[in-house]
Amino acid sequence: MPAKYDETNVVNNLNTLSLTINNKMARKDIIFSIELIKETRNILKTISTKKLREYNQRLDEYETTINRLQLIQTSTVNSMDKINDYTNDGDEDHGLSSGQRGIDMLKKSIAILDDTQQTGAETMEELARQREKLEKARNNMREIDDNINESQKLLTKMSTWWRRITS
Repeated sequence: MPAKYDETNVVNNLNTLSLTINNKMARKDIIFSIELIKETRNILKTISTKKLREYNQRLDEYETTINRLQLIQTSTVNSMDKINDYTNDGDEDHGLSSGQRGIDMLKKSIAILDDTQQTGAETMEELARQREKLEKARNNMREIDDNINESQKLLTKMSTWWRRITS
C-alpha cells in the first residue's frame, strides 16, 4: 500500500510541476519547483513501478525546463539591475553633458547586450547538449530494435531447426 501512496505523490508532484511550468513563473515558483523535483526524486528512489522510467523522464524534462527558466530569469534580473543603475545615475546629473550621458547610456546598453548574448550562447549550449542526448537515445533505440529483429530471426531459425530434429 505505501508504494501506491508514493506513486500517487509522484503523479501529483509531476502534475503540479507541469501546471507551474505552464504558467508564468516567479522566482518563488522556481525555488518551489526545484524543491518539488528533489522531493519527487527521493520518492522515486523508494518505489518500484512499471512507470518509473516514464516518471524519471518527465522529471528530467521539467528539471531542464526549470533550469532554463531560472537562467533566463537570472539574466533578466541582471539586465533590469543594470537598467535601474542607469536610471538612478540619470537622476543625478553629476554635471555631465547630454552627449556624455548618451555615451554612458550606450555603454550600459552594450553591457546589457553582451549579457544577453552570453545568456543566449549558454542556452544554445544547453540545447546542443540536450540534442546530443536525444540523438544518443534515438541511436540506442535503433540498435535495440535491430537486436530484437536479429533475435527474432534467430529464434525463428532455431524453432525451424528444432522442429526438424524432433520430427
